[in-house]
Amino acid sequence: MRLTPSFGLSLLLVMGLSACSTKTLIPSGEREEVRQQVEQSADVGLQRLLELQPELEQEVANSAGYFSSELSSFKVPILGKSQGLGALYNNQDDSISYMDVERYDVGLGLGLSNYYLIALFENQQSLDAFDQGGWGTGVSAEWRLGESGQTFATTMNVNEYDVPAYVVNDGGANLSGSAMLVNVSRNEELTDSGLNKITLPMKDSQSRGTQKQHAPRKWDRVLPFYGQRVVDLGYDLPMPIGISLIYVDTYQHMDLDELEVGPGGGGNKVPIDFVAFSDNDNSTSTPQIKVDAWLFPFMNVFGTFGRISGDANVNFALNGDDLLEQLEIDCSGIISHPACRVLEGKETVPFNVNVDVSGYSYSIGTVLAGGWRSYFVAVPLTFTYADMDRTSSDGVVFSAVPRVGKLFQFEDDRSLALYGGVSYLDSELRIEGNQPIPGTDLSIDYKIRQENKDKWQGLVGGNFNVNAYWSVMVEYVGFGGDRRQFIAGLNRRF
Repeated sequence: MRLTPSFGLSLLLVMGLSACSTKTLIPSGEREEVRQQVEQSADVGLQRLLELQPELEQEVANSAGYFSSELSSFKVPILGKSQGLGALYNNQDDSISYMDVERYDVGLGLGLSNYYLIALFENQQSLDAFDQGGWGTGVSAEWRLGESGQTFATTMNVNEYDVPAYVVNDGGANLSGSAMLVNVSRNEELTDSGLNKITLPMKDSQSRGTQKQHAPRKWDRVLPFYGQRVVDLGYDLPMPIGISLIYVDTYQHMDLDELEVGPGGGGNKVPIDFVAFSDNDNSTSTPQIKVDAWLFPFMNVFGTFGRISGDANVNFALNGDDLLEQLEIDCSGIISHPACRVLEGKETVPFNVNVDVSGYSYSIGTVLAGGWRSYFVAVPLTFTYADMDRTSSDGVVFSAVPRVGKLFQFEDDRSLALYGGVSYLDSELRIEGNQPIPGTDLSIDYKIRQENKDKWQGLVGGNFNVNAYWSVMVEYVGFGGDRRQFIAGLNRRF
């Protein structure tokens, strides 16, 4: 058997047999009992092999470790499948990984049987490669009949490492010659490697069903740095890499300042006194993609890219005489400019501007987080640059969102994290444009700074963890101010 990629055969078998693949969820309260059953079965398989081939006993003792699993098999004339749950023993650190094994066959054959698969690892590299798991292909010609204990040797190629393997008949009958697709994967429910079922680092978050009777847990992922150290201290860590789809809808009131005005058509703009009305606001929706990684055990870093769609209301008024001066229009002559009749002597000339703020957003940030038992604290810090489709408009946003919460964990490893906190948002948007002067054929070029009015708001939210890989979240910001923000997201971890 070869555990190396082969996508053509994989696709055929997945289409034909995916409905037959059943990995039952193991309730947390039953996991220690299942571990003991798997280890007892693995011991039986190894002992039967040594009874049939006692010369292998020294080879097992000198090996880096071994894998033993009992598999149930059925074979019809074209399709076949074997599956089982086994134990991978690491002789270097006395740790145990529990591995799911699935084997799919396409070829001639007929049979229904149980058998043991035992693999011996000559070095630590081949054992670690097997522990990582993966798909592979191979060709098999084998026969098993009755309970007399037939055995035969084969070779598995695991990520370019050849591993001696032995098949020991346990019962039933089988006669086949086939091409195989084999999948080996770590059973994360049974193997306590420090992996958390939620998206935050927590201490004592998985008190039920953990691997209590075995060697210290082994964190086998590159990230986060120093992950093994905190796992040794009793912390559980989430999958280190995440990809999220996020939707953000925001409405907020804005303050206006730093207005500059110049003649329409590209003249120089200079600061000018103005009156800002109270109905300045903006409304945006931003779907975005987020990629994050736990760089250190309690520090996540991330980046996002999003598409902004929305508009901003920019409403202000200018003194008519100041505007005439800025436009360099002289109203003292016998024949005055037509604009003089509209602007001269007017204390306020209103300008009501609706600005398209569609564009793209780019964010970088970090999350500082940690938890104890069922409580956690998280502080996301984010810098965002908004580049509008209007080349003259851009903006910078800084946000800090400290929150505290409680985790509610269910028997099936699903969990719900509910939290509350505050959101600090400092949003600045600089807008340039051209606006006609009411009642004239003239226009002004303007530049103005728009800043959110209420920077602090209360928030509530929740994160539902389906398992260690998938979670969904919702958050609402809008207590104690005039900003309203709704956030929803779907996260997949690797």
